[in-house]
Amino acid sequence: MDEKTRPQGHQFRPEIQGVRTIGALLVAIFHIWMSRVSGGVDVFFVVSGFLITGSLFRQMEQTHRIDLMRFWGGLAKRLVPVAAVVLLAIVAAAILWMPATRWRSLTTEVAASAFYLENWQLMRSAVDYLARDSAPSPLQHFWALAVQGQFYLAWPFLILLSGLLARLLKRPLRPVALALLSATFLASIAYSIFATADNQPAAYFNTFARIWEFSIGGLIALATPLMAIGPRWRLIAGWLGLSAIVSCGFILQVSTIFPGYAALWPTLGAALVLIAGTSGSPIGIDRILGAKPFVALGDISYGLYLWHWPVLVFYLILSRETHAGFLAGMGILVVSLVLAYLTAHYLERPIRASTIGAPRSWQALAVGVIALIPVLILAGSLRGYTMWKAPEQSRMLALDDPNYPGAATLLTANPVFFKPGIPVHPGPLGVEKDLPVSYTDGCHQSGTGEAALTCTYGAKQPRKTIALVGGSHAVQWLPALILIAKKQDWQIVTYTKSSCLFSVEIQNASCTIWNQSVIDALRALKPDVIFTTATHVDRKAKSRSWQEIVPDGFLQRWAQLKKSAINVIAIRDTPKMTFQVPECVAMNDGNYAACDSPRASLVLPAESPLATLRPKPPNVDFIDLTEYFCDEKTCFSVIGNLLVYHDKHHINGSYIRSLAPMLEKAILGSRPDLGQPPDQAASAQ
Repeated sequence: MDEKTRPQGHQFRPEIQGVRTIGALLVAIFHIWMSRVSGGVDVFFVVSGFLITGSLFRQMEQTHRIDLMRFWGGLAKRLVPVAAVVLLAIVAAAILWMPATRWRSLTTEVAASAFYLENWQLMRSAVDYLARDSAPSPLQHFWALAVQGQFYLAWPFLILLSGLLARLLKRPLRPVALALLSATFLASIAYSIFATADNQPAAYFNTFARIWEFSIGGLIALATPLMAIGPRWRLIAGWLGLSAIVSCGFILQVSTIFPGYAALWPTLGAALVLIAGTSGSPIGIDRILGAKPFVALGDISYGLYLWHWPVLVFYLILSRETHAGFLAGMGILVVSLVLAYLTAHYLERPIRASTIGAPRSWQALAVGVIALIPVLILAGSLRGYTMWKAPEQSRMLALDDPNYPGAATLLTANPVFFKPGIPVHPGPLGVEKDLPVSYTDGCHQSGTGEAALTCTYGAKQPRKTIALVGGSHAVQWLPALILIAKKQDWQIVTYTKSSCLFSVEIQNASCTIWNQSVIDALRALKPDVIFTTATHVDRKAKSRSWQEIVPDGFLQRWAQLKKSAINVIAIRDTPKMTFQVPECVAMNDGNYAACDSPRASLVLPAESPLATLRPKPPNVDFIDLTEYFCDEKTCFSVIGNLLVYHDKHHINGSYIRSLAPMLEKAILGSRPDLGQPPDQAASAQ
């Protein structure tokens, strides 16, 4: 987010530093107080495209070549040491204050950030259903630096290609470069609009969906010398541009609709400010943005962007708040500004002013590499520790382990939710692995996949076949169903997909295709019964408040199955917490009751919607095991020394396994025909 605004042979434009100041302050203010995105990052992209394109073009125009090593080395020398210091501080702070549940994912993001790949890592997480509800990462903001770094890597080749085409076509360099940048802009924005409509969370971090924003800046850098704009129009353009930049985040929900065409709002605003240039008017925007305070803040805007987000995230972790109030936010902003000043004054400027890389360009690149070594060593050590401890903390327990009775403790007169001195299971470093086996078997379809993936578990020559169908809240019951299948001589056939209900209602394109494929597979399989979820938490149509319902799409799907003579066992969905339970448990070691939730605070009515459903589908039997998660007043985070939740609302495999006897009793109570005959049951004991 930082490039010199005084490229060789080009007049210094102080208002560009002011634009950086506005962008950085908008990003910080919206993050700290509004928990929203401002569009300030998009402004940075346009400014970067303007400065870098202008610098590279002038070099190409004067020398007919680009010194790639010097260009990349200069960037590495200026940008990487500061980023490395922030990364090192984040890892150190994580070890001290962050829940151990987040160490593994943090080390992955540290490596991605260090190599300017964080946007692709976040893009991957955006389509990972189990990662989607994770708490904000202190490295999340590095996505924009990654996109910018990839731009720096690729953009010189675009200018070189312009030079090659100009020579081959025997045309002037500028119009050829303008044509090539225009084509890049059009291709990228077309892709951005398509990708945003198809999968906005992933498109948000996609470099190819962002390149057009840099292209706007590049086009202005090349076209400005050809423009003849009068002072009055420069004055108007400047104020219109600044108004667009500042207003964007207040009017648009940037994080849910960008990039796409909506990102034209702040990017065209930045373009207007760049086009306005020097207005010659005492009330011109350049006079304001070029004032000393704005220029001074612009000089540390890179550090402000890097520091504000981790300072905010660690404040929220330590304070256990969900957002910062006014005074706390002011403190976060001041601390971030101080850290930005210190890193700029004592690190960024001395390194930039040094002669490193002057005689040999590779030395400047080496500075960046060397700066990252301590970061990678510390993060690698933390990663190694988590990998060493994770197997121990996620091992499969014996069902009769007296220290970990799980749900069985609720059947006793005096339930023991946790035993002092005995670690909860799975431990904080093992939670990530405590999942149904179908995730590692490749049998659980992703949120974007369409095929009806299937696997079988249990008996090879079964008496009965049970089809487990639905989303992640259905597949979470698989560990218990496998135990029951071994005892009852069943075969479990799975058809599950993340973020997709087994319903006729349209949720998204991939879910609709998957649902139809599953229906076809079930009609061919003819299972003895389907096991799926019966309820879902959704918003009421008018009040928009949350409620637990039996969706109409479920009822219609079950009616379809009745026509195919297929019966269903539908279980009430498990309670959803409002916070990351494993993180809370990790931060309240020994005081796990602090992570319990009042039942009244959750969307969990005392009377199940299944009890009032009329008419009851004739081919469906309902079961409800809510009593093994909550009593009349409280929903628990730890039961019988087992950690109940995998995140906010998925249940850990270990706790589900402890529910196998209760689930078996409920299933056989509703469908006795699924049980073994008495003589076989006796021989199976």
